[in-house]
Amino acid sequence: MSSSYHGENTRKRPRTEIHVLGAEPPDATTHDQKHWYSDGSIVLRIESTLFRVHKTILAVSSEVFKDMLSVPQPEGQEDLQGCIVVGLHGDSVESWRHLLDALYDAPYFASMHSAPLHPALPILSGILRLATKYRFLGYRRECLGILGRHFPTYYDDIPILIADASDAAAVINLARETDAHCLLPFAFLACVYPVDDRNRPLIYGDLLPSFRDKAAALQGLHALAAAQKLHMFPFAYDTPDITITSCRRRCTTEVAFKDITKYSEQPMYFDFEDPGRWTEPEGRDLLCRDCLEYVKRVYSQGRRQVWKHLPEFFCVGKDWDELIRLQNYGN
Repeated sequence: MSSSYHGENTRKRPRTEIHVLGAEPPDATTHDQKHWYSDGSIVLRIESTLFRVHKTILAVSSEVFKDMLSVPQPEGQEDLQGCIVVGLHGDSVESWRHLLDALYDAPYFASMHSAPLHPALPILSGILRLATKYRFLGYRRECLGILGRHFPTYYDDIPILIADASDAAAVINLARETDAHCLLPFAFLACVYPVDDRNRPLIYGDLLPSFRDKAAALQGLHALAAAQKLHMFPFAYDTPDITITSCRRRCTTEVAFKDITKYSEQPMYFDFEDPGRWTEPEGRDLLCRDCLEYVKRVYSQGRRQVWKHLPEFFCVGKDWDELIRLQNYGN
């Protein structure tokens, strides 16, 4: 199932507006303490903060600044200490500070690849928004690579620890803003996975304020529960024929896994820390070796099958290939 989100993001990318300003009164703005270089050749004004940086660094990394700086400026254009002043409206000072940190410090992202998500998420979010808006494509790819460790595209990259639901909800909003389509399925999965003290999925609360995203999450929750039952745990609902399992004891898998059916409406079995634990029968001697091998094989194959359909379940795309194509369009 391909959602309307697909159609909305195949249209032509809107043009980013940059405004060249005249010199500003010194009392109206403040110089950034870190990114005010005496040999800088351009001044960026974000809100009331001025960054004096280098045209070449911006032009090499950003398609938008490369195009803007290739156009000759009008004669008589006012400047500030010999630099043109460029006003960037709607941007965050803190996000620009983080982006400039990355531009002027090559190993800036190195520690984030192995760091926990929560403290790095605000920094990555701000840089990704700016990198998408001004087409700092290398930095966009870097941010997507780090976020992709926590919200993967490929089954074999599923992390041991799932992201916090509130962080996952923030990533859904970020992915919508920045065309980071591949982050969406796993972020939705992380949102529908946890339950409250009444064993109800958190998604029924205010985790996702957007009606559109809440509807997609609820649809995905029910689709995921049905798919798990069909693909991952068919043996908990119906004992397979002995011609399939080669069973010689006439084991009853329904009895061995009866507790699984108690929580069939929850996606809790798409486990991350120890997926194999769901294939352990309630009693050590309830299944013979052949039946246990059959159960593990069906569960493993079914888990991959469920993963394959996550984009469709959460209404974000037809399949993973489509999401990759759409995200690469943004790159």
